[in-house]
Amino acid sequence: MKILTLFCLTLLIMFVSCSQSKKEQIDKSYPNKYNVIWESPSTDASGQMPLGNGDIAAGVYAIENGDLYLLLSKNDAFTQHGDIFKTGRVRVTLSPNPFANGNSFKQTLDLKTGSILIEANGVKLRIWADANRSVYHV
Repeated sequence: MKILTLFCLTLLIMFVSCSQSKKEQIDKSYPNKYNVIWESPSTDASGQMPLGNGDIAAGVYAIENGDLYLLLSKNDAFTQHGDIFKTGRVRVTLSPNPFANGNSFKQTLDLKTGSILIEANGVKLRIWADANRSVYHV
């Protein structure tokens, strides 16, 4: 009786684990369901999204005055406190300003493509780090 119970329990565990792995394979929305989405521009550098390729990194944020910022760093540039040091800042000014208060805005950290997509008032921007070179694309 104990052997039969153990056998049935083993079959049940195998069935449940196979069912879960099939569900994971079928789930077409993964990893998109985990994307980070913001509905308004940032007010300052504290509202940045991370971006990088393992060698270079950037904190990306758009603010209401029409500027897109990339705070640049290298993976081996650290401050004396162990924080990643920002080695540069790039500002892209857009005119007319698509980020103005009252305009539609959506900033998405797209995990599947490793990029940031900003959609604002009919303007689309995609920012990503090149996988093979130390280059950002906007």
